[in-house]
Amino acid sequence: MTTSTGRNSTEHTTATSEGAHQTPAPAERRTLTLITLSLIALAWPFLAGLILPTMPLLQTELGVDPLTIASALTASTLAAVVVTPLAGRIADLYGARPTMLVILGISILGGYLSGAATAFPVFLIGQVLIGCGFTLVPVAFVVLRATFDANRMKLASGVMVAMLAAGEGFGTLLGGPIALSFSRAAMFAIPTGLLALAAILLWLCRIGNTEREHRGRVPWTGAILLGIGLLATFAGLNFGLDVGWLEPSTLLLLFAGVVFLVGWFISDHRSRNPLVEVGLLRERGVWAPMLASVIEGATMAATSFLILQRIALPEDTGYGLGAHVGQTGLFLIGGSIAAIVAAPLAGRLAARFGTALIAISGSVLLILGSLFLAFNTTAVGTVMGLVTVSIGSATISSTAYAATALAVPFHEVGIATALVSLSRTLGLAVGTQLGAAALANPDLPAAAFIIGLLITAGLGFIGILAGSFFPRDRDALPATR
Repeated sequence: MTTSTGRNSTEHTTATSEGAHQTPAPAERRTLTLITLSLIALAWPFLAGLILPTMPLLQTELGVDPLTIASALTASTLAAVVVTPLAGRIADLYGARPTMLVILGISILGGYLSGAATAFPVFLIGQVLIGCGFTLVPVAFVVLRATFDANRMKLASGVMVAMLAAGEGFGTLLGGPIALSFSRAAMFAIPTGLLALAAILLWLCRIGNTEREHRGRVPWTGAILLGIGLLATFAGLNFGLDVGWLEPSTLLLLFAGVVFLVGWFISDHRSRNPLVEVGLLRERGVWAPMLASVIEGATMAATSFLILQRIALPEDTGYGLGAHVGQTGLFLIGGSIAAIVAAPLAGRLAARFGTALIAISGSVLLILGSLFLAFNTTAVGTVMGLVTVSIGSATISSTAYAATALAVPFHEVGIATALVSLSRTLGLAVGTQLGAAALANPDLPAAAFIIGLLITAGLGFIGILAGSFFPRDRDALPATR
């Protein structure tokens, strides 16, 4: 087995070509694969995003208070954090197709329970199962890597990110209208049905099949330590926002997270069968996209948090827009459409110019968008700023996944892209905290918004630095498929 530590550029090219024993995919096969994976990328965030815009309806139907229904959203996120690295490694060991079929089955069951539940505990179980579907994204990149050559891989990555953005938009914009016009069951049934269709295509068309040998066994010790560490860390971040950073519960969770993460690192370093090879984290094709994803997630979350708060303030404040709940989506839809268009375009440009340059360009757009939003409070200016930030976000996501999937040996694609997914999730959690912290002082609300957005712009410069370390990968893989 090729190790991750100390690979030079020649070894890197050989390693990234690992899996060349697999049958080259003809054009029809590539198209069918991309359609199926795009359907998954559209349907899962649609399903996962339904709870946020329909919280009042869910509270009424399930007979719970806002804090209780919000806990379902937290539980879904925590489930995703815990399961993702394990699923990524299982896909590397035993193949993407069986892994995806199992995860799809779990997500479909979660969608059914969420739609049919008459009691909150059943709904909560459904949301936890839906959260496990987060792992579909990194596992899908194992299939993409096995099906596409380097340049086509970058474009396919952009299409996947575009579908993820579309799914998030559908969940936010359509969830409420569907539930009000039909029912909660119908609201969950639509994306659940799309996932079922994708599972049928995956099964009947045998998409994701790869001729490959098993490499070791599932590293349960490392998976448990990492899972508990991530769970405690993310729970601590959520507690910090809700009850305060100096509260004993918050400090205890964060401390436990650090202890278990250190324990995982030591365990993996000593293990002959690690969950994540320590050398893999030293590869710039892994750590640089991970850092870029943290920054992208933090910038996107902080910006969205701050702007959604600002536009809801009365117009007589001088910087608020007086938008009510029904108008909020109108400010976000432009960014969603821009992301859908920008992601595949970023993939095409990355195929021509390399992922490093395009990732840097995405960070520049994040900076410009944040600065524009800081000093322009008009409705048109707000939409323009959000569109700019969304384009930058989609650009970075597209190139980060592609760069990572191309930079590691085939048997490490699942776990490597899982780490990128987790990094973005961490960034989203941190960004929300930054946005909330910026508005902690009610005496200077106008200045608070400006300071918060300037901080997000500053994060973009770290993104530029991360992008500059992306591999120069235009010729990383031979165009044989």
